[in-house]
Amino acid sequence: MLLQYNNEHNILDKLSVLETLR
Repeated sequence: MLLQYNNEHNILDKLSVLETLR
């Protein structure tokens, strides 16, 4: 459960970084 949450959080974090670079 924790791992899955961590994975989703990581993906969201990457998306946020990409949007910031935009």
